[in-house]
Formats: sequence, structure tokens, C-alpha cells
Amino acid sequence: MSTKSFQTVLLEAVLVGLLLIPFTFIAGIISKVVTKKPSLPEICKSWNQFYIMEVTLIIAGILFHLVFEYLGINKRYVDSYYI
Repeated sequence: MSTKSFQTVLLEAVLVGLLLIPFTFIAGIISKVVTKKPSLPEICKSWNQFYIMEVTLIIAGILFHLVFEYLGINKRYVDSYYI
């Protein structure tokens, strides 16, 4: 179990969630370069008007960090590779 305060873990989780956005954005640019753009209906142009993908990434990053922290995976990783 983590000895960090919940506030610290939550702050880390929010940072992980936010940092996923630029990495995903860069991955999206790379994928556009290396793949053929599909032909989509006109309605698709307005699908991301509420930034659903970005919000989902932040939430996924927060959940990812919280789960890994409280399952002890972060500590095991650090203990295994940084001692």
C-alpha cells in the first residue's frame, strides 16, 4: 500500500492524465502521416466539438495512475529498477 497522501497521488494522477494528451496528439500526427485518411461522412467533422477524446484521456490517465499506485505496481517498479 502506498504511503503517499491521497492528495499527492491524486495530483500525480491528474498530471499523468494531462500529460497523456500531448503524447496522444503526437501519436495522432504520426498515424496520419503513415496511414491513409479514411473517407468519413460530413457529420464526423463536428464529433470532437466537446473534446471527448481529450477528457477521456485525462480520466483514463487519472484512473491508470490511481490503480497502479494503490495496487503497489508503481512501488514495485521503482524498487525493481531504481535501487
